[in-house]
Amino acid sequence: MYKITLATLMFIFLVGCNSQKESSINFEGEVKGVKDSTEVIVYSTSEKNNLDPVDTVAVKDEKLSFNLPSVDKQQLYLLKVEGIRGNVIFINENKDIKANIYKDSLRDSDIKSGKNNELLHEYLGMVKDMRGQMREMQKDYRSSRRNNENDKAKAIKAKQDKANEDFIVKQKSFIKDHNSSLVSLMILSDLYQQQRIPSNESKELYKLLDASVQDTPIGKKLNKELEKTSKTDVGEIAPKFSAPNPEGKKVSLKDAMGKITLIDFWASWCKPCRIENPNVVKIYNDYHDDGFNIIGVSLDKSKEKWVKAIEDDQLDWYHISNLKSWSEPIAQKYGVRQIPKTFLIDENGKIIAKNLRGDQLRDKIAKLLGES
Repeated sequence: MYKITLATLMFIFLVGCNSQKESSINFEGEVKGVKDSTEVIVYSTSEKNNLDPVDTVAVKDEKLSFNLPSVDKQQLYLLKVEGIRGNVIFINENKDIKANIYKDSLRDSDIKSGKNNELLHEYLGMVKDMRGQMREMQKDYRSSRRNNENDKAKAIKAKQDKANEDFIVKQKSFIKDHNSSLVSLMILSDLYQQQRIPSNESKELYKLLDASVQDTPIGKKLNKELEKTSKTDVGEIAPKFSAPNPEGKKVSLKDAMGKITLIDFWASWCKPCRIENPNVVKIYNDYHDDGFNIIGVSLDKSKEKWVKAIEDDQLDWYHISNLKSWSEPIAQKYGVRQIPKTFLIDENGKIIAKNLRGDQLRDKIAKLLGES
C-alpha cells in the first residue's frame, strides 16, 4: 500500500532563507492548555539549507508572541513546543500571523495570515482526509486477508489504487491552479521525491510555476534534481558506472550487459526489495540463456549483510556496491531516492523502461526477447 506523506514536513529541511528587510511581521499565538514558561522555539532555514533556531519565546497566559523579519520571497518557518511531539509549520508571506496552536495535534494548528497560509491549511486538510481514508481501507484489507476473503481484498486494493490516482490528480490540479504559491512547489517536490509521477511530467509542472517560486532555494534545488533525472529518462543512454563486487573486483555496467539488462537498485535491509527478489530470480532463470542479464547495485553499508542477502535470495548475477547506503554514488548519478528502483536497457545501453516489477517485468522481457 502506498503511504501518503506530508511534503511540508519533508521539505522544511530543504528550503533556504531569503534576504531580509528591517521591517518585521508580528506573530500572535494562543496555546490552550500549555503551562506558563513553556518554551517555544522558532526555526528558520539558513542559506546552507540547515534548520536554525532564530528565537525562543515563553508561553504566558496561554499565549505567545514574537516578531519575524520581512522577506523578499515566501519562506517556511517551524515552531516546536517544549515537551510536545510534532511541530507547527507556516509560511512567512509578509503578513501578520494569528495562530491557534493545538497541543494535542500541532500539525492541525490554525494559522491565519495571507493566501499562502490558507493554501497550506487547505492542502494539509486534503492530506489528512486522504490518510484517514487509506487507514480505513487498509484496516478492511487486513481483515479480509485474515479471513481469506481474497476477492474482497482484491477489490479493496483496487479501491486503494484508485484513491491514490485520484489524489495525484488533485495535487496536480492544485499546482496548476496556484502556481505562484510555495505550497504548490512543496507538493510538486513531494510528487517528484516519492516518484508518483514521471520525471518528464514533473518538469512540465515545474515550468508552470511562477518565476518567483522557481527562484526560491527549494525551487532551485528541485530544478537541479530534475536536470539530473533527465539523464535517466526512457530513451536516454544509461550513465556509465563501475564499483567493487563482493570479491573486491571492479565491475562496470559494460561488463554486465547482455541483449537486455536490468539495473536493479536494492539493499539487504529493503523489505520490498527482498519480497520482489524471488520474482526476479524466476525471470532471470527463464531468460538468462536468451540474453537477459542483471546487475544489482546495493545501497548496503554492511558487506556481510549484503553478501548474506545475495546468498539467501540466490541472486546469481552481477553485484556491485560502494557500501555507502544512500550516499552510493551510482544511486546519486541515477537520481535514486527510493528502492527498489530498476532501469531496463537494451544492448546499446539505451534505457527502454523503468520501475518494472513482477508480471510487468516478465511480460516486457518476454516481448523483447521474442516470446509470443
